[in-house]
Amino acid sequence: MNEKKISLAEARDMAIGHVKSIEEQHRQDNEEESRRLMLYNDTYIYQIGYGTMEESSSWEVRHSEHFSMLELAELVENCIVDTIKSASNKFSGTDSFQRVMDSLGFLEQLRKRGFERVDYTSTFLTFGWASCTDSSDWGSHTDEDQKAMQLRIREKLVE
Repeated sequence: MNEKKISLAEARDMAIGHVKSIEEQHRQDNEEESRRLMLYNDTYIYQIGYGTMEESSSWEVRHSEHFSMLELAELVENCIVDTIKSASNKFSGTDSFQRVMDSLGFLEQLRKRGFERVDYTSTFLTFGWASCTDSSDWGSHTDEDQKAMQLRIREKLVE
């Protein structure tokens, strides 16, 4: 192996160049992240929903104001009360959180308080109970795209 010897000054200059290159990459990454976040400039994103042993659902919404957890909880309570009281909805005080919070009446209560639904650039959702590698798992519950993905994952794991 024929290695070229370099002076201390050359080594320092190479190290400085490498650091500058890393700093430039970080700057570019930060600029890209800033551009992405500008889509929701001065906007706060909230997830409001419920969960059960088998399922969950939520509204992803945005608002120009920042709410603490306690403020958000009080706001949600008021939306639930107003949804149940609303003459256009047929709810009672014994309805479940699921039934009330899944309703368009609840979403309307959020809108009245300045919330807007979040628009996604794209989404990726898949049947979550199926195996990552067994394309026969859960049969008809998985579509052809998921089965193809399961095969690709299995192949990548054995590479």
